Amino acid sequence: MIITFANLVFEIESLLKRLPVEETDVFYSMLPLNHLLEFTGGLCSVLYAGAEVCYGPSLLPHEILKIMAEKRVTKMVTVPLFLKLLKRELERAEKKGEGRTMRDRLGGGFLYFISGGAALDPEVSLAENGGGARSAPPPFSANHTFGESDGISASRPLRPASQRTVHRLVGHL
Repeated sequence: MIITFANLVFEIESLLKRLPVEETDVFYSMLPLNHLLEFTGGLCSVLYAGAEVCYGPSLLPHEILKIMAEKRVTKMVTVPLFLKLLKRELERAEKKGEGRTMRDRLGGGFLYFISGGAALDPEVSLAENGGGARSAPPPFSANHTFGESDGISASRPLRPASQRTVHRLVGHL
């Protein structure tokens, strides 16, 4: 399958309708840009909306947390495996008695994660600690709020035509 410029524009505009990005948002980018979720949801849509993207030199959760707090990151596109590692890191810090909430460790202004590429592990619930996780594998579906789904997987298609297109494509494979 070829990804065209028109495909990317559709995906970016559709994502921004469901998961708005404000000019004041700061996204943390950790996935490779050849990952379509990161390219569209973590770079192109962010820049299109006039927001900021920051990058870090490490994939270690404790180092990413430090950078996120310093840069006052508000949103992050990631994958479920990282959320699992992040939860482990936060639990480790809690056991050590560092005494800071998850929201504090994320810089105080963090709003939510956007997760894709696989289903969220039911064991990974960051919502109760002040950070949300939304599943949004582009371009076909995305949750807007926690109330729309079980918090584990994506719920509604970005546009009804997308769902029909998926069924046609799968039927041709």
